[in-house]
Amino acid sequence: MSRPQQLDPDRPRHRIVRRPDADPDPERLVAAVARAVLEVEVGRRPLSQLEPVLSPAVVGRLAVRDDRIRRTAKTLRSPLVGPDATTVVRVLGQRPSEDAFEAVVLVRRFGRVLAVAMRAERYRGSWRIVELARPEDAPAPAEGPVDVPPEPASGVRRRGTS
Repeated sequence: MSRPQQLDPDRPRHRIVRRPDADPDPERLVAAVARAVLEVEVGRRPLSQLEPVLSPAVVGRLAVRDDRIRRTAKTLRSPLVGPDATTVVRVLGQRPSEDAFEAVVLVRRFGRVLAVAMRAERYRGSWRIVELARPEDAPAPAEGPVDVPPEPASGVRRRGTS
């Protein structure tokens, strides 16, 4: 039987470990978060897995949307799971400052290309998503849909144009 090790009284019992930046490339982070957010929407991933990299405000907005999506799925009695080939098509990003990264991530899922806009900021040595939006999140126009007149046939001029 082995004896327990004696603790050295000069050695601290708890070490303070500073976590190095887990991923110094914010472009990789926003791509991974965009894909993960879409997985949350279809029920493949719990929102709690994203909490370490999202600000509390973003987590709150996603939780409300997540509840709404799950209620709709129960009403329709159709699961939101199935074959899912979610792939990141492209990340269009810029750095407005050293501690901020803004991007639109284009993601292909179920044959459609979707956009997710994000802003990441440095927080305690790591990147954190502080804003996240999708076109679907925007409120509908108050007046309803806008009627767009059809394009005229070639060679036909509209009145009032030269």
